[in-house]
Amino acid sequence: MAGYNASPMSSDELEHALHPFYPLGAIIKDYAANTLSSPVILVYFSTLVAAFLLPAAYALTRASRGQGLPRHEFAVAMWFALCGYIHLAVEGYFVFNHATLAADTGLFGQMWKEYALSDSRYLTSDTFTVCMETVTTVLWGPLSILAAYFIAIDHPARHPLQALISFGQIYGDILYLSTSFFDEAYRETAYSRPEPFYYYGYFIFLNAIWLVIPGLLLLQSTMATMNAFAFLKSKGGFEYLNLDSPLASGNKSQLHADPFNISSDFFQFVTTTCAGTSPSSPPNINGSIVGCSLLYGAAKRADGGPSLVFDPLSSWSTPIYSCATAIKATIRTTSFQYNGTTFNSLTINETPSKFYPEPSNLPLWGGILGQANSTLPSASYNIFTIAKESLYLPGYLYWGGQKALKPVPVKISQNLPGADFYAQALKNALTITKPGGTTTDSSADIGWNGAAEFSGINSFALFAKWQ
Repeated sequence: MAGYNASPMSSDELEHALHPFYPLGAIIKDYAANTLSSPVILVYFSTLVAAFLLPAAYALTRASRGQGLPRHEFAVAMWFALCGYIHLAVEGYFVFNHATLAADTGLFGQMWKEYALSDSRYLTSDTFTVCMETVTTVLWGPLSILAAYFIAIDHPARHPLQALISFGQIYGDILYLSTSFFDEAYRETAYSRPEPFYYYGYFIFLNAIWLVIPGLLLLQSTMATMNAFAFLKSKGGFEYLNLDSPLASGNKSQLHADPFNISSDFFQFVTTTCAGTSPSSPPNINGSIVGCSLLYGAAKRADGGPSLVFDPLSSWSTPIYSCATAIKATIRTTSFQYNGTTFNSLTINETPSKFYPEPSNLPLWGGILGQANSTLPSASYNIFTIAKESLYLPGYLYWGGQKALKPVPVKISQNLPGADFYAQALKNALTITKPGGTTTDSSADIGWNGAAEFSGINSFALFAKWQ
């Protein structure tokens, strides 16, 4: 360390030099010596910090909605909680009492006089020190508490706030240290006692903490911000879907055209593309009915808890299946027993698929089986037929016409019994919608349309079976 001011002191300076602080000629009015030793003061300070951090840890855990924070995130949140306490309580005490701190014999007054052994500017109302601590108390104190809360709830503004506070702490600490080093090097005025415990323990080490940790946190927030922008730029270079009517939210701007030429037509005709037919398609034996849908299965616990207990804040997962389903007709051989006089006495033994020993025995599937009217003269009809063991039934699954979840479709002018029962059955199976979904606005919001016990609302036994 540089030398100290050794010029002769006046009688007034000599009167006020009866203190242990440097420089020896510093005027510290109404100084009252501490009644507590350095170890006792450090124990008191550590106890106060622990008394604040314990409830802070509990509050942060509660704020995280019971999900818990990763250890490194919890440590960062606790760091900002500690900063908030020190900036508001400890440094705030100095801001409001700096003029009378030398005579203060309270606990916080003695703590500040203990630290002032490494920097006497805290007892002389130094202009820079008072202004710097005021900014720290007013800005970084409340914002540190807010940053701890933002980390706990995973708020999107967490990293901007963390970067702001960390940069402010680093900037203030650098100014604080550099002004002391400048006065020591160029004005031969040192504010710390020469003992290593005060200079290196208090002044250097304690202030280095607010350089290293904020520096790491500033780097973390910088990397998080860079990764966020890199992620955005990786998505086609800010190129968006050039969607037009009838999608109201479509982006019509040609400045950001979609590089893959995807338009709203892709979304409008996805059902037709999957099914292969539309309501306007001509009748064709090759036009098999195909139902395309997303099916949601029974929810399962994802946190290891009991699968039939819906605990508050518990984590669940629901499988989603993308299905394209067709219906196949086959001919089966049925064997049964009959012993009695009513249908209750009829017992079906087995229904295996029919066996065809020769290709010529295969059934001939066609659009019309037999003549529509026996009185009409025979004529050659241009009808597609196929000889095969089974046939994928033709048709189109019209989502808007038939009423799902009804055993018999309500359809005007439909006079052919069972003509579209298979389409109705297929639609019923594919309208088991997502949890909480309904088919009409007037229906109760019970989930899965009430068609299957996927939700456990009526039967836990069935729900457990689906799981």
